[in-house]
Amino acid sequence: MTSDGQSDRLWGSGVASPWKTHCVGKSAYDEFVAADIYPKWKRHVAAAAESVRVYSPYLDRLAVDLLGNSALGPENVAVVTDLSPESGPFDYRGQLLAIRRLISRGIEVRSLPRLHAKVLLVDGRQVTLGSQNFTSYGRRSKETSLAADTDLGASTFVRILNEWFDEAVLVDGDLVDRLLERLEQPMARAREAIQDLINSFGDVERSYRSEVVRRRFEEHLAQARLRSPAEALRAAASKSRFSAGQAVAWAHLDWVESREYMSLLLADNRGLDLTNWRSPDGSNVRLEHLKFYPALLGPDGRVAFVRIAESRITYVWRGVLWGAPQRIGPRNLYLQDTFLDGQEDDANVRVEFSWEPGSQDGFGLRMRFDGEAALPVAKGHIIGHPYWPDILRNTVMEAYEDAESWDGVLTRISAQEVRGNVQVIS
Repeated sequence: MTSDGQSDRLWGSGVASPWKTHCVGKSAYDEFVAADIYPKWKRHVAAAAESVRVYSPYLDRLAVDLLGNSALGPENVAVVTDLSPESGPFDYRGQLLAIRRLISRGIEVRSLPRLHAKVLLVDGRQVTLGSQNFTSYGRRSKETSLAADTDLGASTFVRILNEWFDEAVLVDGDLVDRLLERLEQPMARAREAIQDLINSFGDVERSYRSEVVRRRFEEHLAQARLRSPAEALRAAASKSRFSAGQAVAWAHLDWVESREYMSLLLADNRGLDLTNWRSPDGSNVRLEHLKFYPALLGPDGRVAFVRIAESRITYVWRGVLWGAPQRIGPRNLYLQDTFLDGQEDDANVRVEFSWEPGSQDGFGLRMRFDGEAALPVAKGHIIGHPYWPDILRNTVMEAYEDAESWDGVLTRISAQEVRGNVQVIS
């Protein structure tokens, strides 16, 4: 067991870890990388004192640039790859051109059939290995690597790498030139076929996802139209986990004398405390005095943000403008919620998504929130002239496609209370 107590756990109970001496004072987990490993490759190559060797089935100009960081002479640098196109690189021509550049610099290149390892071996003892290929494409992929500083010079692992190197066949420039000349047309046809395959995959995937979204949207439309807002409101109230636990009080919504905002005026408060609610377990839940909370107003189910006082509900706001961007899928969007009433389609919420705060150009959805779910009542539509309208629409609808992601969006729309970065709209 090492001083940090982690090495044995990495390798399993009773299994001796080859990192035991190295991991004293340092977590072995630090050597595992789930990110682009190129920066570590670059540092290790630059620090090499004796030799650098790359094992990779796929390589391109990135490998040439990487090995250019070595201060060693070209005779101390080597690459082992699979020269055959059978291993299936997308751009075989790019691999051949990279090999030709390496050879022109005096770097030894060898070919080993069925090589699939991706390893950087420095000074015959320091190993970096993982899933990442020595290509520019690999830097943009989700890759995992193990970057160990341990001296593995005497290990079976390095011994086998050396055996592979001896087994590999030396590649010369004339062979590469002949391959480039002879295989140009077959490679062009292969690239075209692979691109067709990629395009077809994208078309099928987009079509499938679009169909999934359409079916889910239509199901939600049907649910939203199944019952009236008043019926939905009563159903939500009957299923509510909380109740005021006090006498019924009647109130009406009206403008205050200044007409700056609306207030829900109680006909007779009879000592009610509207900040005091009862939970299913019998305990009391206290709302914060004079804080804003989302509310459904009967009988038509209008949504509003209301400020809760002990004896009355004041400041009934018709909308919310979010001052900070909200994460929707992979992008940050600004939201503006308008609470509707008296609409023919029974919508009580209109949500507008835009690239900039307060923008009049965006993508809008009309929905009805009934206390249980917020369901669309009409297809989304572009508002004004936003830039990248298709990307904006797709960002919102892709979030809608994933139920969990869309629940996160709805949570932002119906936040627990209005905070400092939210502006209420009268």
